[in-house]
Amino acid sequence: MLSNHAVQLDDALFVVKNRLGPGREFRSFGSHLTMDGLVLDTTADLAGDQRFLWMEFSTPANERISALGEITERSEAGVSVRFKHLFPDQRRKLAIMLDEQEPTAN
Repeated sequence: MLSNHAVQLDDALFVVKNRLGPGREFRSFGSHLTMDGLVLDTTADLAGDQRFLWMEFSTPANERISALGEITERSEAGVSVRFKHLFPDQRRKLAIMLDEQEPTAN
């Protein structure tokens, strides 16, 4: 099952567009991307008391991925977000991107 994919982009930073509601958008860096979610490099108070947010980011091939995320943890290190919903085509794009980033054995 794709949600158990273990590849992680620990040291890669990428821009994530976040929408908390109408007129409430912000951009942040994302990291620690897996099939299950990511970490937003932002202050915990920027997301306020929101539990869910829509996120959008691009793959290295410039394919857009949109996901509904659930905030699972807020700390000084950032905001941890679990993917609550990814459309099947978006999930495939994410899996392909992570597979391409997986280190190869020598």
